[in-house]
Amino acid sequence: MGTRRRSKVRSWRAVTIFLAVFALVGAACATTSDDDDSGDGGSSDVPTESGKGVTDSTITIGVEFLDLGTTAAAEEAAGVEAVESSNEEAIAVIETIVDDINDNGGMAGRNVEVVFHTTNIAEGTFATRDQETCAAFTEDNEVFAVVTLANGTIGLAECLADADTPVVWDQGVSWPFDQDDLEALAPYLYLPTKVNVSRFGAYVDGLAEQGFFEPDSVVGLVRYDIPSHDRAVENVIVPALEEQGLELAQDFAFTPATSVDDMTNVSIQAVTAVVQFRDAGVDRVLFLPTAQVMPLLFPIIAEVQDYRPRYGISTADAPNFMATNVPDAQLEGALGVGWDPVKDLGLENGADVIEENEIWVRCQELMVDAGLAEGGAKACTPFLFLQEALDGVDGVNPDSLRAGVDELGTTAYSAVNFGTDWAADVYDGPSKMRALAYDAGCDCFEYTGEPMSISR
Repeated sequence: MGTRRRSKVRSWRAVTIFLAVFALVGAACATTSDDDDSGDGGSSDVPTESGKGVTDSTITIGVEFLDLGTTAAAEEAAGVEAVESSNEEAIAVIETIVDDINDNGGMAGRNVEVVFHTTNIAEGTFATRDQETCAAFTEDNEVFAVVTLANGTIGLAECLADADTPVVWDQGVSWPFDQDDLEALAPYLYLPTKVNVSRFGAYVDGLAEQGFFEPDSVVGLVRYDIPSHDRAVENVIVPALEEQGLELAQDFAFTPATSVDDMTNVSIQAVTAVVQFRDAGVDRVLFLPTAQVMPLLFPIIAEVQDYRPRYGISTADAPNFMATNVPDAQLEGALGVGWDPVKDLGLENGADVIEENEIWVRCQELMVDAGLAEGGAKACTPFLFLQEALDGVDGVNPDSLRAGVDELGTTAYSAVNFGTDWAADVYDGPSKMRALAYDAGCDCFEYTGEPMSISR
């Protein structure tokens, strides 16, 4: 498999500007779930009455997406290559999916109606945007659940939970939740295509199985300075490395930006991390999910510093986005694990891998028939997740949704993942991943093995 070679970003300062406007960073001022008691994991006595946003014939879903005009301008300014789209096309994609669901029984026997909210990522802070989104769906409109295709923080999930509103989070560059977060926010938060960071021991194990580590490897980790990452380091990453006879030599936890104006601080921290790792002799760099910030910024700065460690990445780092925008020399020898072929390999190559996925094929056909870009097929997943989970429920409410999720098991709903598996106390869907390796010949990542389990 191959693809055309692509021009790369030439200035890490330009990338910093892009990251600022595109808002691929978390919010340091967002609240965390350490002391949150907004949910109790559902109830064995599932109420049969329907909740807000539901009538006998309709169910209303709120959909949040980014202002793609602002995003496109940021990408062009920074020289970052990304998929072209528009707000109008994003709305058309969702409407096409919803029309198909309604033509096939709707959700819980009801027609789906959609309320849209667009987030302008160049305005305000992450916290203020979270509150605006929450208000749009809990005060300005009455919805049963929210599907977010944007990049809010845990603050959005907490606000919606407080308003008894489930949220299905289907944005790959969103907040890095862990199991503690998910349990604290139950039964309101679901990640149908994402892997929570408490399961990232599989990431380290998958790299080890590919021979990524040597007995004398000096390992460094780049992450956020947030509670979920603190817990993941102590309970997941360090023990997984110890299983390989290794220790975590460097742990760089950077403070996320709170707004566009705060990105200078992130840039300074990235330079500090690169110099610190280089001077410590780190030759293997790992990432916990940072909404694509550090997997893009760190290697670009490292190239300026003439520092070329070996990278171990995952779907959460957007491998194809890295291959498109990071200097070629930085990716030599990079390995990873992935559970989303489109994010791992790009749309064209990823579609080739999942062409046997009947849901992907059907959703692609929907897009083509509507005259829309095939990549819109990815957006089917959160809506099909809700449709499957609500199938046959007596009343539509957060507890009945959770009860339906408990029964999903391996029911197919995802247009992109290799496999999913749900049960009680499960809040994220992917159950299988594949080994990834960078190929300098095509300047792309390719899969090098068959699907393997992601442990829980």
